[in-house]
Amino acid sequence: MRLGPHPAAFLFHNRHMYVLYLDDAGSVTNPKERHFVLAGIAINEQQIHWLGQELERVVATTKHHTPSSLELHGNQILAGRNWWRSVDKEERCRIIRDSLLAAQSLHGNDTWCLFGVIVDKTQIGDEDPVEYAFE
Repeated sequence: MRLGPHPAAFLFHNRHMYVLYLDDAGSVTNPKERHFVLAGIAINEQQIHWLGQELERVVATTKHHTPSSLELHGNQILAGRNWWRSVDKEERCRIIRDSLLAAQSLHGNDTWCLFGVIVDKTQIGDEDPVEYAFE
């Protein structure tokens, strides 16, 4: 099971290492798209195993011929694009819901954090939406 093509970053806090996984939605250069979204999870390195196990369990419930190669992209799942076209909408919604609930397998309130930023590109002038989102 792969989460996607984006690399992770690492942060250190109180002698603990956190892995930061980010993903974006929207096109910076497409004038027809008003918003740019950056979202992610900061997760304590010790929790990656548990989250991975839960996501692998979710992917295993699909009928994909090689679940370990299936990527979980919410927009593709919800819209029924690519392989997801063969899965009915109710089942696709369940996969999204179960994927989001996988964070419940993480232990301790200080071991992970989900976050997101929505940038209205019409409100930031000539600033780069990606840099703005990171700030």
